[in-house]
Amino acid sequence: MQRIVELTFNDATEAELHRHRLTIDDAYEVFEEAPFFRRQDPADERTPAGEFRRRPSRVQMIGPDRTGRLLTIIIEHPIDGAAHIVTGWASNKEQRDRYHKAKGGRR
Repeated sequence: MQRIVELTFNDATEAELHRHRLTIDDAYEVFEEAPFFRRQDPADERTPAGEFRRRPSRVQMIGPDRTGRLLTIIIEHPIDGAAHIVTGWASNKEQRDRYHKAKGGRR
């Protein structure tokens, strides 16, 4: 995966994060705290016309915010070092376990 040097977002991103009780600042905190990156499998999604299409794969960025809370932030694959934030949430048990395993079992 290409090195990510910048995160981008828009109003829709902010609204989506807010639905999960997160902010853009939360996503940046995870980015700054040496997260674990994991490719997310591509999935089918319905277009506005009601047809299905294959959504490109995305990346899970899993890591702590500054309070130590583990979050999962979904980003699009980076283009020229910039990755667009799609959504995010408090990490579930599987995501927390993957993060701790990737970081050498530290808790």
